[in-house]
Parts: sequence; structure tokens; C-alpha cells
Amino acid sequence: MICWYDEQGNRYFTDAEQAQQERSRVEQLAQYLHSLGVDKNNLHRQRRDRI
Repeated sequence: MICWYDEQGNRYFTDAEQAQQERSRVEQLAQYLHSLGVDKNNLHRQRRDRI
């Protein structure tokens, strides 16, 4: 595999790697929100109830 690096030696990620990182971040955020008791399926309703 050919990889590209910037001047500081940081490797540029492929589109597939970037997509996987984004999926991981989304999953981590979902788990964190769930640990706080936030229901991702009712975010809009929860927000309207507070107004």
C-alpha cells in the first residue's frame, strides 16, 4: 500500500480509513449519550419537552 505523509510525518488516511474512524467516533458518542440516559431516537421530543 502506498501512503502519503505530511511534512511532520503524519500519514494521510485513505477514504476508507477516514470513514471507519468516523463510524467509530459516532459509535463512541452514541455509547456516551446512552450512558447519560439520552435516547438517540427521541432527541427532538426531549428537546421540545424542555422548552
